[in-house]
Amino acid sequence: MGRGAAVTMNPPSTSDRAAGGLASQGQHNRNGSMFETFEPKTQSARYERARVWGIDCADVLRWKRWEPGGTYVRSVVLKNTSTKAVKVKYKLPATRYFEMEFPEVIKLSPGMSVSVDVTFRPIKREQYDDFVEFKVAGCGSFRVAVVCPLPVLSLQLPPICDLGYGAVNQVMSKTLSFTNDGDVDLTYEWRLDLPFHFEPKSGALAPGQTATVTCEFTPTDATVSVASAACLVTPAHDFHDGGVTCPFAIDVRAVGKYPFIRLSDKELDFGQVSVGKTVEKTIRVLNQTPVVVNVQCTRDAAEHDNVFKCNAMAWKSDKSIGLQSHEYVRISYTPSAPGTFSNETWSFTTPGGARSAMLRATGTAVGPSASLTVSTLQFGSVVAGTSVKRIFDVRNHGDVSMFWQIDSDKFCTFGLDVDRGTVSPGEAQRVLVTFAPHEAANYHKRLLVLIKDASPLAIDVVGTCYDSQRRPAPMYLSHVETYRSLCASSLLAPGAPPVSSDRPPFEEEIVAARADAELPRNTFASFFRKDPFSAVSVDTTEVDFGSCSRLKLGEAKTVVVTNTSVVKMTVFWGGCFVAKGTGGDESVGTHTQQVTKREEDVPPFAVFPESADIKPGETQPFRVVFRPEKDHKHYHRQIECFAYAKSMRSFRQVQDGNFTPPWCVHVRAMGHTFGQLGGSRIGFVPKVRFSVGNNALLFPPTVKGDVSYQTVALINDGDIDVGFEFPGKRLAPRVGRVSLFGGGGGNTADALSLGDGGNDDADEDECSVATDRADRDHRLPQHSPFACYPTKGVVNANSFTLITFRFDANDTSKKREPVVCVLNGDAEHALALDVRAVGFLPKLRIGAYDSFAFKPTCVGAVATREVDITNLSRINVLYEWAIPEKLRDVLCVAPQGGIARGGETVKSVWSFFPKKMKKLNLKIPLTVRVPNSYEKDTKTSAIGRTIDTLAGGSGQQTTPAEELVHVSVAAEGVSGRVAMRPLSLDFGPQIVDQPSVKRIELVNESGGVIRFRLETVFDDECTEFDADVTYSEKTGLVPARAGKFIDVKFTGRHRQHRVSFKINCHTVDAPFSGTMSKFGKQTAPPSHSMLSLVPSQDTNVDPDDLDEPPPCVGVCASASYPALRVRDVACVFVAKPVLWKQLSINDLNKSLALTPTPFEMKQHRLGGLDGSFASTRNISQVQGAVAVGLGVGVRGDATTSMYLEFENHGTLPTTWSILLRNQVEVELENWVEQGAPIDEVDAHQRFVVEEGIIEITPKKGVLLPGQRQPVRITYKHQHAGSHWLTALLRVTEGRSVRFELGGRTLTENHRCLDVGPANPSISVHTFLPVTIGDTGAPAQTIELRNPTNGAVRYSLDLQNVENLNAEAWDFPVLTCVERIGIVPPRGSALVNWVFQPLEQKTYVCDVGVTLTALDDEGDVVGDDDKHVTGEEIPFVEHCVLTLRGAGVLPETFSRGVDAHDAAVTEKNLQGDVSRNHGQWLPYTPWPTLPPTHDFQLSTHVAGFGSVPAASITRRLVILKSHAPDAFNFSWDVGAFGSDAIDGALTIEPSVGTVDAHGVVFVKLTYAAKEKPQVFDGKVTCVLTPVRPTIAELEEERRLTAARRARPETFAQHSDSPQPSMPSDVELGGGTDIYHTIRNGTKNTNRMSVVHAHTVSSSRVFPDLALAGAVAHSKTIPPPILNDGIPPDAFLTLGVEGRVVSQVTHREDVGSTEYSKHFVPSFAPDAFFETSRTRKATRLANEDPDHAHARLGTPEKKHVLAGLLHDVLQDPAVRREFETLKREPPGYFAPDKAGEVVVGEANANANDNDAADANRSVLPDELDVTNEVDDYAKSTDCGVSTRPGTSIFGSAA
Repeated sequence: MGRGAAVTMNPPSTSDRAAGGLASQGQHNRNGSMFETFEPKTQSARYERARVWGIDCADVLRWKRWEPGGTYVRSVVLKNTSTKAVKVKYKLPATRYFEMEFPEVIKLSPGMSVSVDVTFRPIKREQYDDFVEFKVAGCGSFRVAVVCPLPVLSLQLPPICDLGYGAVNQVMSKTLSFTNDGDVDLTYEWRLDLPFHFEPKSGALAPGQTATVTCEFTPTDATVSVASAACLVTPAHDFHDGGVTCPFAIDVRAVGKYPFIRLSDKELDFGQVSVGKTVEKTIRVLNQTPVVVNVQCTRDAAEHDNVFKCNAMAWKSDKSIGLQSHEYVRISYTPSAPGTFSNETWSFTTPGGARSAMLRATGTAVGPSASLTVSTLQFGSVVAGTSVKRIFDVRNHGDVSMFWQIDSDKFCTFGLDVDRGTVSPGEAQRVLVTFAPHEAANYHKRLLVLIKDASPLAIDVVGTCYDSQRRPAPMYLSHVETYRSLCASSLLAPGAPPVSSDRPPFEEEIVAARADAELPRNTFASFFRKDPFSAVSVDTTEVDFGSCSRLKLGEAKTVVVTNTSVVKMTVFWGGCFVAKGTGGDESVGTHTQQVTKREEDVPPFAVFPESADIKPGETQPFRVVFRPEKDHKHYHRQIECFAYAKSMRSFRQVQDGNFTPPWCVHVRAMGHTFGQLGGSRIGFVPKVRFSVGNNALLFPPTVKGDVSYQTVALINDGDIDVGFEFPGKRLAPRVGRVSLFGGGGGNTADALSLGDGGNDDADEDECSVATDRADRDHRLPQHSPFACYPTKGVVNANSFTLITFRFDANDTSKKREPVVCVLNGDAEHALALDVRAVGFLPKLRIGAYDSFAFKPTCVGAVATREVDITNLSRINVLYEWAIPEKLRDVLCVAPQGGIARGGETVKSVWSFFPKKMKKLNLKIPLTVRVPNSYEKDTKTSAIGRTIDTLAGGSGQQTTPAEELVHVSVAAEGVSGRVAMRPLSLDFGPQIVDQPSVKRIELVNESGGVIRFRLETVFDDECTEFDADVTYSEKTGLVPARAGKFIDVKFTGRHRQHRVSFKINCHTVDAPFSGTMSKFGKQTAPPSHSMLSLVPSQDTNVDPDDLDEPPPCVGVCASASYPALRVRDVACVFVAKPVLWKQLSINDLNKSLALTPTPFEMKQHRLGGLDGSFASTRNISQVQGAVAVGLGVGVRGDATTSMYLEFENHGTLPTTWSILLRNQVEVELENWVEQGAPIDEVDAHQRFVVEEGIIEITPKKGVLLPGQRQPVRITYKHQHAGSHWLTALLRVTEGRSVRFELGGRTLTENHRCLDVGPANPSISVHTFLPVTIGDTGAPAQTIELRNPTNGAVRYSLDLQNVENLNAEAWDFPVLTCVERIGIVPPRGSALVNWVFQPLEQKTYVCDVGVTLTALDDEGDVVGDDDKHVTGEEIPFVEHCVLTLRGAGVLPETFSRGVDAHDAAVTEKNLQGDVSRNHGQWLPYTPWPTLPPTHDFQLSTHVAGFGSVPAASITRRLVILKSHAPDAFNFSWDVGAFGSDAIDGALTIEPSVGTVDAHGVVFVKLTYAAKEKPQVFDGKVTCVLTPVRPTIAELEEERRLTAARRARPETFAQHSDSPQPSMPSDVELGGGTDIYHTIRNGTKNTNRMSVVHAHTVSSSRVFPDLALAGAVAHSKTIPPPILNDGIPPDAFLTLGVEGRVVSQVTHREDVGSTEYSKHFVPSFAPDAFFETSRTRKATRLANEDPDHAHARLGTPEKKHVLAGLLHDVLQDPAVRREFETLKREPPGYFAPDKAGEVVVGEANANANDNDAADANRSVLPDELDVTNEVDDYAKSTDCGVSTRPGTSIFGSAA
């Protein structure tokens, strides 16, 4: 069997499980599978037996569920798995309880199997174990175990039941499964303590059976509950000789958590939504706890309008939100009643939540926004029988479709082409009005346009008709408005003509009358009452003929018209005319009329007579007849009744002063021809519906005693006209014009108006209130508050009719009435409209119980708190606080009044500012009133009063009802004190205009609120202009026994070293100013603030009058900009003074010290122009530029490295950066390509940057105060030419300086002087100022530096100098001493100039310098006797020097000089060598930079200062080495060894050796001569390594050791001869060791096969071959420079000083300072000093190894004598000698001074030279014999031996 084959596995025995317990369960789980699909870690015995022997059988036979006395048989199956026959024989078990047949040899063929039975017969209940042994022929034997274990009682349970986290009061459940893995049947029972519960608690399990149990837990609080559940297991029968009950345990764990839900939005404001539109918003219910939460949503209000719908209302109590999850809740708003403000809340609760989340939804229902294009249609004068047409548009400005209807008829005098329709949102519908009059008269009619869910609109139509017999005066709308305004002002009775003596109405009255007529309450009311300004009235406005036949004329109806005016009226009817053959009285004022053909030639209704004259107070009956033309049709017309004063019939009788407009009333006539005569049933089912949903009409909340209106559309979806009637509303309460239609069947009596039109008594008041109410009480039930208009009418097919409903809120009870609409007179076809409305009274709640209280407040302070004003009703309520006058100085509220919409809560802010310590219990009145439902103006006009009077009112002003509510307010005033922490505050250094914030604390140590005011008091040396100090809360209050943190913001306005001030905290008595509100008090703070201030009564309180000073905090700060300056510079080949000037450090530091410009500060905020500080435009805007010269070099020279040390000398951290022009400030990817250069300058700069010619490192840094950082500028001399680089030195929040780095690289054949760029240029030299009239002007030196490899001869062009002298009256102002000279290669020459000014001014003169190239021998290149080609002739570049010098007045005369002139002169006085006098800040001669290489001098400049003539001055310089090798040094005095210096400069030792890491003291001695001179130059020191170096010595020792370690060879054969003699190098004194080192380090590695290429591949792929060579070169170590020998080093030391005459020096410094200088009594000859130096140099060259350790005897004497002489001449030493105590001389002392002991003189007899023993012991300064001899020999002349003279001068 191969690996992975299927192997039958038997389960483990039950005894193993019983012994192993729970451990055996895991083993069973691992081995319980029948087939093994993975290779086992160790192969079983069965597996091995089957592979090796070819016999496969089970390893164990196991019997289960056995009983004593039984017989149980099991079989062992043997199978031959090999390819050959196998013989097997078995051996019986040893025990007698296992029986088998007699063993015989079993022969198994390949693939065959045989069964061997084993019988088990137990006799007792105990465990039996044995085995059967099988023998395989030729292989061996194996055993099969036979096991009979006892039955096991076992139950497999999970280790723990963890229910996890659960919400409090929510049921947690989890289902567990457990298995009977034992051998017997069992019953179980669960037992555990509360609060856990298991279900089911008991049961039974057969072996191998699995059961489940559910664990439930309901946490009551946030705790962790842990319990142990016990499962008691009982076997079904006894075993093990007795029954056993075994317990099994499991841990149960659960954690209770308090649920917390949150709404993403607590308030949803839908705003204004049009009726009929649905707006939906969504919020989230967030579960922020780690438990699943059940959420339930309930609506708080029991009764509501059903305008809001929340989908969460469908949630059941088991709606679950997952942990850290959310559910979406959708709220929809569908308004139903326009003008209704809806406010509803929902609560989202959890079973265990301590509080619920509340959602509030608000919205305002608005009707459609409609308008008419015109408000008046003026038709002018029209001939009778003709027509004129006008148009207007009905516009819909809303967002829903709009139903509109004109309350008129298409066939009236003012006919309409369309009288109703539907307008889409944003569109308009055009209406054509046709004026077709038949009677010559003036016409005026007010057309009302009904809008569904909106207020009606009105349009006035005016026209005049005339004929050949009558011509009335033309009428305009102004006549109507003027007349109505007179009636409204009670100046005229309706119907009475105006009298000329009456005053005309004012313009305001006309405007008020026009506006009042357009009010919605008046337009709506016009449907339910008569026109109060009408002069005629009708007894009924509705004539219903019922069902009639077209075959006969029906009974006529009578309409009575009453003239209520005082003039005679002419009444005629429009909209109908009398046809021929119609009976009736046609003799009363009738005449034939011709009209334009319309829809019907013969109108169905006619009135007889058509016109009549009615006297004042009389009536006139008119008969209305119905003449239908068609069957099965509804007829409905509006008949117009026009009336005008008889006197208005002709224009000759009319003027503008007595013009009386006409009046118009109308009567609705209707009838139908369905059914038999008199029948009322119509045989079809109407398809009519209301436009409201669910046939429910809701009125908006209405104020008690007021009325509200709603307009509903009755829509006919059928193809046949339908008649409708509201039977219960036919006689709605109204005045004069109540019901429009009579009852069905032609009952005329029911059509009578409540105005009692049958009364003929003209003196009776038709509008009497008593009569009106009595008639209304007789006809209409009192309980119905609802009415409608019209109550009867016709709905055309596929059209609609607008019905206006009115609600009278007589009380505050809820009104609900089913209004029935009968269709076609059949009650079976009726619609029921559920109408509901409620009346409300205004009711507000202030706070919780109409009271609130303030915390105790300190006197003078103000306490502020918010108070909620809740509107408990559903109507809008206006409120206004009426604070008594005597309380207004201690109490105020903001806002003073406002409006609270229905159910809304608004906040008011109250402020209490006590004046004295007292408790107050106040009652504040609150006026509550109700605004007009449609207009916010609560005042009723005169027109409204007139209308109410005519309608039965009292005629008084009908202002909304007002109610006065008293609110209790409690407050208390107390006293207190405040403390401040900390006592001092230090802002430290701050950036100018950059605010800094620190915090102070005010502590109220009293029991009341304290008012405070913070005041800033600057110290005497500071003012408020130095800094701005603001506070987060300058004035306010501190609660009782609490603290308040105040943020203090300090902003420095300019550089100030120190700003100090105090913060005083004033309390009650401190003066301050407050902000007054419109109520006369201080404006209340915002709602989030609890404290504010009120103005003090005394604003002139003197702080000195206070009992004690107020608490204060001392504050100090400073303001500045980040500072940066250059502290030090260094360069190997350039002296520090020259380098300082070359780099323009003075100008750079001055620019950095300036105040940043506004442009720079703006760029700091904006990030530079074009988004970069390094852009060309940004750098060009920087003011000023500094030229930084990098020097001049020859191509191929070593890289010039210049070091600058940046120093932060300020008090703020400084962040600096150097940005190159157009530098990209972010790191670009490799694939980014930069654009092409825009100009030559940009191209040149890019070339310099890419080639690395000029580099700056580092380019940025951060310096703390006092820190320094070196910056290196390198200039590589690779390319000849001038190189420039523009850069910006930017200091963050500070200065930005643009500097131009410029250098020049020359070719080898170029000759010039170093006059590189600088500020000012290197070619400009400034002399020291010279006093006018000074005859001893010093000679001042100018250094000419030659940076090239060849010597040049200079020649100065003094033409300008001669001109300058000529202008000075031929006085030698400028005199050149050395006009012609030679400047050595790489050296310098000094040129002396004498400056003698004549005037107090600055002299400037340009001097040309002409150069001539010289060869190595000093001859001019290119002479005739020299054969030089043209290419070898050097290119010579001339230059110009600019000399400047200032003349100054002597001190005696300088006192009267003008200050300006003195300042100008003083600026120009400073010469180039005045740097040590503080002119070059922060220049110092000693170095502060770290060493740039291994050697360093203790000072950059050896300054001798001002020395008297003929004096000797010495300076000590320390040479320190950091190199690991010893170096020889040699000093070169350069130009100081020439004749240009009128003195001698000596350096001792001039040559020597400085050990590794050693120090050498070098003394510089300057012996001045008599001539005054100012000198400034340099000396250089060249250091060369001492051979062999340490590396060579170490390598030599290594090679020597290696040679000694090699075995000795007696004979060696080699082709190459072995050297046996020293090499040439060794013979020359050198060594070959380092050559061995160099050769040993050469790379001998061959090129790798990865990098190597064949010849053919290199030809085909040259790029790959080149890349391989480059890659290979990177593996080669770099070659050793200079063969590993350390390079030579160079040091430059500046030397400067000034020689003045002894008299002048004594006068300048005084005798004391002058005595400190050493002026020898005889001056040694400088020639001999120089000769001694040369002699020492010669000796050092002869023996360089010992030059630094041994000097010749004469040199020793000279050095010691000079030092001793200097010490003795020092005044300080002399004073010390004078203070010494004299001691008596010893016996050994000589008696006379100057005696010499012979023994000591003879002690030097052993010197090298025997002649030296006879020399004198005098110092070398006196022993000059050798020097004289040498001088005589060198000059070939004798020495003067005159008595009393010496070569040094006077013998004295």
